[in-house]
Amino acid sequence: MATMKTKYDLFIILNQLNVDYRNYQHPAIYTTEDAKKIAIDIPGIHCKNLFLQDTKENVYLLVANAEKNVNLKSLSKIINSSRLSFVSAELLYQILGVLPGSVSPLALINDVEQKATVLLDKNIIGSSCVNFHPLDNTMTTAITADNLLKFINYCGNKIIVV
Repeated sequence: MATMKTKYDLFIILNQLNVDYRNYQHPAIYTTEDAKKIAIDIPGIHCKNLFLQDTKENVYLLVANAEKNVNLKSLSKIINSSRLSFVSAELLYQILGVLPGSVSPLALINDVEQKATVLLDKNIIGSSCVNFHPLDNTMTTAITADNLLKFINYCGNKIIVV
């Protein structure tokens, strides 16, 4: 298995892509309640990122506004997929190189085989500030939605707007 990239590798790539970003340090976030506490001090849209798979072993990274309720049954119909469920921590690490709690579209730098299809919340597109963990849940990285799309395109993953 290839060596997984770190947040420092990520920042080098963002700089090479001329992506403006801002980092915020904070205590580790493990729960929605933890996230709500730090969101007060960090402007922009905070996102929930769910790494999912269907029964055919296709994997998806859902990127949605943290305030949005997600119905996996409805989502599977929207993307014309079989039943969706969460991937194991082992598969998450194999593909994105992160542990539960650090799932983020910024972890796509580790998906060298472009296995994950990104399911992007249509309400995020055009936003001037969206927030994600940079492969580490003790930090939040703020970027524009346009720069997020630039980064995902750089990684080569398919995007479906939902």
